[in-house]
Amino acid sequence: LPPLSPSTTILAVKEMLTERTAVLPKRQKILGLTIKPGCGSKSSMGPPDTCRLEDLKPKGKNNINSPIITHQFILMGTPEEKIFVDPSEKDDLPDVIDDFDFDFNAGSDEW
Repeated sequence: LPPLSPSTTILAVKEMLTERTAVLPKRQKILGLTIKPGCGSKSSMGPPDTCRLEDLKPKGKNNINSPIITHQFILMGTPEEKIFVDPSEKDDLPDVIDDFDFDFNAGSDEW
């Protein structure tokens, strides 16, 4: 991602990631970001969407002479078009005839 303002929220970062990955923010799990003490509640799903980048603990190797803080993280999620939907939960599917119980032989009168 490009350099971001310290006041950028996690939700804004997730929206930027959506443009690159097609994973909706509600499906994104960001691993590796830690909130500074006193800046919100800790969650197994990562920092809350309202958390700002300045509220995160810096990790990794940051250049001491540079004011830029780098955050490294792992994004987990599935693009919406690749999510399995159970056909029994859909109403607009065509009727399917189950013909596995029929015993037809190729070339028979029933065929």
